[in-house]
Amino acid sequence: MRPTSFDADLAVDWSRWVLAHGLPQAPGPQLSVGESVPVSYWIGPSTAAVLHIRRAHDEDRGPLTETNIDLFCLVAGDWTSWGGGGGSWPDDSPLAQLALAPTHVELGGMNCGTVGNRGCKALWGTVGTAAATAEVRQAGKVTRRRVETPGGAFVVCGEHAEPFTVRVLGEHGDVLAEFEEPAGFDPTADF
Repeated sequence: MRPTSFDADLAVDWSRWVLAHGLPQAPGPQLSVGESVPVSYWIGPSTAAVLHIRRAHDEDRGPLTETNIDLFCLVAGDWTSWGGGGGSWPDDSPLAQLALAPTHVELGGMNCGTVGNRGCKALWGTVGTAAATAEVRQAGKVTRRRVETPGGAFVVCGEHAEPFTVRVLGEHGDVLAEFEEPAGFDPTADF
């Protein structure tokens, strides 16, 4: 069932809805404190990630805008939540199209959720308007999806235990960027 509002308490419900139905239309370029809107997602053979932009209130800094990514692994045919995380995001018009060069691709954020040797690792960042498709190559399989990003935020994911390659392609198949992601998670890595 589609959540009734973009209240941050419904973010995981929205993520599950997005995995089944795709992205909802954004409510406009602004967000109120306490709102969270899904803006990008990736579904692979056994992992999935949904990136939200949310507005929160910090006691020391006041209102702030940030990303949050819900991570999922396919378990017995169902998407099971395996944690998440996020980072900072511009405060001004957080859902508006970012001013990026059309061929811009930057995946500088990473989140990982694991249980034992299984888990989901998501890379996130921003892409310009020339990004048309993306692919993840992992363990001999290629997952290719159309880039959907109403403002420039972008996420991809793969299995935590295996290295993977991400390629972002333009409309005619030209490679805009390629990233090699090793297996595992290094919490001391600089992103």
